[in-house]
Amino acid sequence: MPHKTITPIEHRKYLRLDTVFPVQFRLETPDGKTFHSEWLQGFTNNVSSAGICLSINNLNPEFFKLLKEKKAKLSLEIDLPIARKPVEARASVVWVKDTFGDTHKYLVGLHYDQVSVLKNTQLMRYAWFKKLFAPVALALVSILIVALGINSYVNVKLTRGNQLLIEKLSAVSKEADLAKQKIEEVTASRQKLQLQLSALETQIKSVQLQRSQAETQNVNIATSSSKEISKLNDLIAKLTKERLALKSKLTAVVVKENVASAELNQLDQRKVVLEKANFDKM
Repeated sequence: MPHKTITPIEHRKYLRLDTVFPVQFRLETPDGKTFHSEWLQGFTNNVSSAGICLSINNLNPEFFKLLKEKKAKLSLEIDLPIARKPVEARASVVWVKDTFGDTHKYLVGLHYDQVSVLKNTQLMRYAWFKKLFAPVALALVSILIVALGINSYVNVKLTRGNQLLIEKLSAVSKEADLAKQKIEEVTASRQKLQLQLSALETQIKSVQLQRSQAETQNVNIATSSSKEISKLNDLIAKLTKERLALKSKLTAVVVKENVASAELNQLDQRKVVLEKANFDKM
């Protein structure tokens, strides 16, 4: 399997990712023929394609001295959750730092002397994935929250819009019902006036016939006949006046009926528009 060798100077050029992986390691002589220790446990503090920073707790002082004096190299097995086998590498010590806190921790900077190019690429890809996963996941969650908020706002707006449409539709329906009732009342008045006018026309014709007969009988110009004709003329004049008044009322009622019909037609058109708008929003 191909390996790559990287110098300490080149090591500074590589981007480091703060990613934690379990690491098993053991100290060996620089020539790699003898091991100073059994397998020990540590963790990566950061990784790069050139090497790692190894974090070790409670390291044996003798091992620390070997590392600090750079009299030992390390065999590494870096565990990856996505890989069946660990990333194997051989590394040299670049620097050692002893930190004191709640635990006695050592940080050891290492650069690879030997590492599989394929395995190292796999390690870096997974490190990038872990580094980017949290912000990307947070961004996705934020986008989802914003989308849900926008969706809720739109739903509230739509619900409010539907309520307003329903209220308007209800108001228009009530106005239409009142307009229909008004038309029915006006129509009834018109029909009543038409009946009255028809009866009055019949009465006028009857009186005119009586007058015609009286005038025919008034050949001898009898006084009594002249008086009767005069009374009939007066009655005809009175009935004619009433007929004119009824016709005037009938005309007014017809105009009122036409206006009410036009208003009802407009209300029906508005009702259709509102019903369509409400259906579209649903």
